[in-house]
Amino acid sequence: MTSFAVPVPTSTASTTTSPTATDRVTTTASASGQASEPTRTTEPPGATSGPVRTADWMAHIGSGLAITAVIAVHDDDDLPGFPTLEQAIHINDDGPPVVVGDRMFVPVEIDRDFCDPADQCSVPPGVLVLDARTGELLQTHILAPQGRVESLVRTADGRVWGYLVDTPDGSQVFGLDPSGAELIGPESIDGESMFASGDYLVASGTGVYAALVERSAEDKGVTLRRINPDLTTSEVGLICEDIFNCNNNCSSSPYVEQLSILCRSAPPLRLLVDVDTGTTERIDPADPPRSTEALFPDGTVFALAEDGFEVLDENFDVVADIPAAWLGELGRSGTADGSAAFVTDQFRLGLWQDGDRAFTVFDLSTNSAGLRMLPASVPTMTDHGVWLVHNSKMFFFEPTATATGTPIATIDAP
Repeated sequence: MTSFAVPVPTSTASTTTSPTATDRVTTTASASGQASEPTRTTEPPGATSGPVRTADWMAHIGSGLAITAVIAVHDDDDLPGFPTLEQAIHINDDGPPVVVGDRMFVPVEIDRDFCDPADQCSVPPGVLVLDARTGELLQTHILAPQGRVESLVRTADGRVWGYLVDTPDGSQVFGLDPSGAELIGPESIDGESMFASGDYLVASGTGVYAALVERSAEDKGVTLRRINPDLTTSEVGLICEDIFNCNNNCSSSPYVEQLSILCRSAPPLRLLVDVDTGTTERIDPADPPRSTEALFPDGTVFALAEDGFEVLDENFDVVADIPAAWLGELGRSGTADGSAAFVTDQFRLGLWQDGDRAFTVFDLSTNSAGLRMLPASVPTMTDHGVWLVHNSKMFFFEPTATATGTPIATIDAP
């Protein structure tokens, strides 16, 4: 596996910080790549590289939930007076933000008014680094004059890696250290696919890889390339010739020793890749689930069942059934270490911790402040609670009994 050092940031970023406890030196630059002099900034304590742990707060959800942070992307008539992320046009909510300790990395499209005029930005892609407890903006990274963050993953050492498409320089990769203060890249990727549509990043241990979809008549399939510490890449090999299913909502877990890629096509499939030899084993389910929702950190699969959910092992065999009663259609789901969450189009939030007999389901519409939620939100787990992230607003929920923030609203336990 590749081991990553902390290089000096080399190119495009525009950063802001909030003063806190620990000093560090960072370098900032405009979207044109012109670096400024290093400046000493500070960061909050608690940025760790371990996986998200939910057991402590999940044990107290029977006390009900408290909404302790509300963030609007813009001024919002439904959320008057709440903090805004004024630099962002909207949050990319195709996938969940990435959480590392007390940091949350959120891919966004930036308002071009925040770019250097010399960069001639249209819709610049960026990553916001937020305090995972409060939603406070700690750092802003503007990555290119235009483009989109297509894929964002973390490795086991807490580093966060992203894949940019549609930039003036084509497809690019970038990295961030666990605190979110230091940016590596972006750099154009070697072996980029013809159209860059469907490309994605995956991780195993401290190694990060780009899965590139080739559609030419001569060379069709998904090729894996290792991303090196200096953002150059080296080829691992062709891992799948089925470009329809092997680039369909694919993800991995950095905590699984062998690179294991889950593609949530219908039916789903799993690719087990030996990154040293390029040898790949494909696993197709004998009895496909209704749908696969997410990966747990240990590589097991969170899947939809007839009367709730089920946990599937590497071979898609059922290892646990989790009953869940909900109203409406299932929306988005999220997982963490031994826990899962879902939302529905009828404003239900379900929470489950390993060992629970079933999901605990909360009616979000009954919150005491009458706050209007959006059912398409992505549940994103942290060490202290769960965020519901929509492209225009974010809400943070903690158990009422153990809430670390001042409750804005409460929701009774069912």
